[in-house]
Amino acid sequence: MFSNKRYRELQQLCRGEDHPLLHLYPFGERLRDKSKREVRVVPFFLDEKAPVMLCCPGGAYEFVSWINEGYNIARAFNERGFHVLLLGYRICEYAKNPNAPDDVAAAMQWIRLHAEAYQLDKENIFLCGFSAGGHLAAYYSATAAKKGNIVPRALVLGYPVISFVSETHERTRELFLGEDKDDPAARAAGSVELIADSTFPPLFTMHCEDDDAVPVSNSLRLAARLKEVGVPCETALYPTGGHGIGVGKGTSGDGWIDRAAAFLRRYMR
Repeated sequence: MFSNKRYRELQQLCRGEDHPLLHLYPFGERLRDKSKREVRVVPFFLDEKAPVMLCCPGGAYEFVSWINEGYNIARAFNERGFHVLLLGYRICEYAKNPNAPDDVAAAMQWIRLHAEAYQLDKENIFLCGFSAGGHLAAYYSATAAKKGNIVPRALVLGYPVISFVSETHERTRELFLGEDKDDPAARAAGSVELIADSTFPPLFTMHCEDDDAVPVSNSLRLAARLKEVGVPCETALYPTGGHGIGVGKGTSGDGWIDRAAAFLRRYMR
């Protein structure tokens, strides 16, 4: 977790919040654009230089699952030697592409900018996401190189929404595409299994086979696509647990984070 010194520094910056909330956009920009006012990162830092995990919790682009896919995930990756930043990205009426992906890009830049101050290894920045946050992380990763954004060293996805064409999660698609939600071209453009190419980072994805909210076919389609374009991918499938298992404790997916951390270490510089 935080070192005492860094925790005090962050508390000062955030006026004593229990979990420091660091805005990603300048004050004036937040005044002009109210959609950016709540965009922030919540840091879980270690006491030493270490690789960084930027985490996008799920919530159908309707809310941010701060506990199950946020704080619990952050603590688990802290225990495995990663600094963690949880991302509070734009949701609801503000989620429409490209807003939420732009928030990931801003958080990546925040990490680069603050690397020296907080002992963040800027050569080893990883990204993870769950459910709709998995879509966000995957979509960002599929488009980052094309947009000149920072490409994560590797990617971890938990039961992600990948396709907007079929076997999708309707609310996730609706909020990400907005008024274009029924446009076949927009659906295809938002489907990561259709747009991922060789610039996509190495992927670890996990999914429960009995997930009735986001079908396991989402992970399988992305894995198949990455095989086609020559990107390393490890797929961890678990028989039971349904949707939203988080760290997986008490489910058939218990231990998936150890597998994911081992996968990430293979791609560290």
